[in-house]
Amino acid sequence: MKFLVLFFTFCALFLSCQKDTYKPVNNVVINKLPSFPFRVVEHWVDDEIVKKYTYTNNNRISTITTFKNDLETERVTYTYSGNQAIRTSTLNNYQYTYFLNANGFADSCEIILPGYVNLKEYFSYSNTFKLIRKKEIGVIVSVPFETDKEYFYEGDMMVREKTIEDGNESIINFEYDLTIQNLINGTEYMESFLPTSNYPLSKRIYNEDDEDAFIHNITEDTVFYRNDNYSNGTTVANIFYLKKLN
Repeated sequence: MKFLVLFFTFCALFLSCQKDTYKPVNNVVINKLPSFPFRVVEHWVDDEIVKKYTYTNNNRISTITTFKNDLETERVTYTYSGNQAIRTSTLNNYQYTYFLNANGFADSCEIILPGYVNLKEYFSYSNTFKLIRKKEIGVIVSVPFETDKEYFYEGDMMVREKTIEDGNESIINFEYDLTIQNLINGTEYMESFLPTSNYPLSKRIYNEDDEDAFIHNITEDTVFYRNDNYSNGTTVANIFYLKKLN
């Protein structure tokens, strides 16, 4: 019995030290960034809000500027150095620092809002580059914060997200429209540096109760989708204007 107590005490100390000695992966050589044929140029929401995207010479996001009724409300800027990507915003003092692995996906992310938020996210992938786990550890306004998310797949499709937070479990199930391609996944990847689906969502179901539904229409250079939020009865129209890469 004494041996078991010592063993479990050692395990607890080891896991605690793992959290405390977190070190991001620096100076990783990125073999090749994921390749996508399209980029979003503008994203309109209900003809009232528009996000305008600019890109670097190698088609990575440079800025995302949001306007509401023609007035600028936020500008998000991405800067890159080695395997790091840093995202800042004029709306607040948040800074996201992504550390990319050799395949161009986020290995971890540090989220800082001085004096209020200090979080670290860790991402785990399968051998086929599917996101299978996201762990978030840190402090929000001096209060310890921790979540653990697991992702489940049917074939190549992510169909479920399970979250554990404060001992509580929540589930989100995903369904997809397999008749069309997801043409905005290149920009989705560039915003978060996480794998994206080749097919657009048709439903997002929360704890088998509330759900969002999505209806899509695609033309040569435009993606339109309508998000019907069943939980509060709202409908949001989104239009994405695209550019095709050479």
